[in-house]
Amino acid sequence: MSDSENQPGTRRQALFLAVAVAIPVLFFVLLEGALRLAGTGEDFPLFIPHPEQPDFLLANPQVIKRFFGDPAQAPAMKIETVYFRAEKPDGGIRIFVQGGSSAAGFPYGYGASLTGMLEQRLRRTYPHRTVEVVNTAMSAVNSYTLLAFADEIIEQQPDAVLVYAGHNEYLGILGVGSAFLGGKTPSLTRAYLALRKLRLFQALEGVFDGLAPGKASSVPPGVAGGTMMSRVAAEKNIALGSQLYENGKAQYRHNLNALVRRYTEAGVPVYVGTLVSNERGQPPFNSGHSAQTDHHAWQSLIHRARAQESPAVRLREAQALVAMDERNADGWFLLGTAHYDSAEYDEARTAFQAARDRDELRFRAPGEFNDIVQATAGQGARIVEVEDALRSQAEHGIFDKDLVLEHVHPTLRGYFLLADAYYDALTGDGLLGNA
Repeated sequence: MSDSENQPGTRRQALFLAVAVAIPVLFFVLLEGALRLAGTGEDFPLFIPHPEQPDFLLANPQVIKRFFGDPAQAPAMKIETVYFRAEKPDGGIRIFVQGGSSAAGFPYGYGASLTGMLEQRLRRTYPHRTVEVVNTAMSAVNSYTLLAFADEIIEQQPDAVLVYAGHNEYLGILGVGSAFLGGKTPSLTRAYLALRKLRLFQALEGVFDGLAPGKASSVPPGVAGGTMMSRVAAEKNIALGSQLYENGKAQYRHNLNALVRRYTEAGVPVYVGTLVSNERGQPPFNSGHSAQTDHHAWQSLIHRARAQESPAVRLREAQALVAMDERNADGWFLLGTAHYDSAEYDEARTAFQAARDRDELRFRAPGEFNDIVQATAGQGARIVEVEDALRSQAEHGIFDKDLVLEHVHPTLRGYFLLADAYYDALTGDGLLGNA
């Protein structure tokens, strides 16, 4: 039989195959539509109309719930309210800020935040234009949340997006060591977040939760009390170079690059800041040991070193501690203190940073994260040298409590310098026009 005689049969087979595929797809599309019409599930959009002034929008106070299969299990966190116009004014300046609690201005609030300080500066720089700097940052979130918000921010026609984030990659919500939905690979986590937008997926989650023995919870037992960051930390021992450590780096790199590409492809300039954390003023939270270390000998030596009044002797014994156990963060921190007391500030800074990077309770981003930030320039980001700007104002070039309150949150002066770094980057680029 010729090819021409075979064609009708081939076409019929292709048609039957197409129909066979289309029927289940159509079924699920109709089912999704029916669930939406019935009011099953929720959206939790990033922005909602002001309840009394529909011409204005604000960040949804409940947006964190979109990341949880059972919204009742979501922590009590929200974006601080900032109103902005539903229609962007002609000639207006509109900028969005993304990040965690350091970007949000914790513990001072809006007035001291990157958003609040930058808006005041820009209003004075461009007094004849409408300036809107909109905060979308909140505590304990990381790069997954930033990426999930990107399309909704693009819809609001931003002139620029400012990103200051990275400290929550390990222990923030969806972090690799988090009690809240942590541990998945970046591709699986992003797929889960995409599926959660479907009402059908939300309904199936509810069914499976109902079938599970006892009440399903995103929060493991034993982490219900305490501060937010103590609640989110499921993995308190993430050693430098371990698999979880490398997973956190990969997560940050992948999501940050995807975020920058998303904005760049939409024609939105994105400014990504290098990270700052306390060095001298924050001892390690959790200091691990190498398996080969004689713990008794090491403890004896560190007690003796701490008791030494002579800086030279304390420095020598701190060096012995590091040689005995290179993995231990406490030894490096003591070495940094000894160098600092001996006015050897470059050596002190190096040792303090080594202590931070070996702190296994990862509330501070390791130094390698700033290398990842710098690499986003290749994806189209403008790099804001926040670390250099604050370090130039730090005593002896070492971050301490004059600029950083505890581990990562700036002081009032620190927040001003943070906002100033972004202000200089924006105005220096001439992005917003003549000042």
